[in-house]
Amino acid sequence: AFSACARSCMALNDADADDDSPAPSSAASSLLGLLKLLVYWLASCPSVLANFATSPVMVPLAMDLTSLDGRCGSFFGLQIEGLACLLMGICIKADQGEVDVASLMSLLARRVGIEAFQQKVERLWRSEALQRPAKGLADFRWYSASYRAF
Repeated sequence: AFSACARSCMALNDADADDDSPAPSSAASSLLGLLKLLVYWLASCPSVLANFATSPVMVPLAMDLTSLDGRCGSFFGLQIEGLACLLMGICIKADQGEVDVASLMSLLARRVGIEAFQQKVERLWRSEALQRPAKGLADFRWYSASYRAF
């Protein structure tokens, strides 16, 4: 499911990108939900983290998501890029005995750049969806209080 959502989101071009409304009805919103699940799961379960961080399929896919270049609209692009960077950061913090952390760092530095990586995570933390989630029952909440505390 993760690879299918990621590929469909990366296949969008600027003309196909959703308008900037954060409606939970697109492939980008599905990908956003899967990234949130993966971030929480991998941070909580070292055995799954080792499998993900050494996967020849998942790591390049997550790296591709760190640089969408506006293909999913500005709202989803910021969220997806930030969560993908956070996901790669979790992989880098894995136990060095199970994961080749040096090559992950090298890949990240080459593909995204360390400063751009940090800026994308910072933009995610400072985003309105994370800092001020909707309060009304009719509004869709992208991040709950427990996820923000995580």
